[in-house]
Amino acid sequence: MKCPFCDEQEDKVIDSRISKDGASIRRRRECIYCKKRFTTHEKIEETLPSIIKKDGRREPFDRDKILSGLKVACRKRPISTDLIEAAVDRIERELQERGVKEIKSTEIGERVRLYQGVTLGALSLPKNEVEALRTKKRHPKVEDDVIIYAGATILGGKTVIGAR
Repeated sequence: MKCPFCDEQEDKVIDSRISKDGASIRRRRECIYCKKRFTTHEKIEETLPSIIKKDGRREPFDRDKILSGLKVACRKRPISTDLIEAAVDRIERELQERGVKEIKSTEIGERVRLYQGVTLGALSLPKNEVEALRTKKRHPKVEDDVIIYAGATILGGKTVIGAR
């Protein structure tokens, strides 16, 4: 591994740890020459499809491009970076599981679409209906690949499913 400080190739691994999800390894390294320490992360390189752009060009899948686009879209919203990264992880995993060599960019875009002005909320119940509170779902459940357009309001214990 090339040292980021002195560009030498010789180093030794001081510590290795598996990530919480088991998908990567964090290694703490020390350069043999300059004695400075640095961290590397290793993960399995899996084959991802080429992306077919609208104009017909093909380019390699770029996880960081989706991640940065979502971060820009969510920067003024109370959405955590962990949630955004989990969404990108899900998209990447779905593409790997499909096992295709090429995919249209619009298919990926359908999975990351966000709309403003959508209200998902709890169903209001009178306080005297305590039993109803225990047995009724108050919040809607939205499944994967569902598109809810701007201005929509969904209240109560409904399940919203996408086209299958």
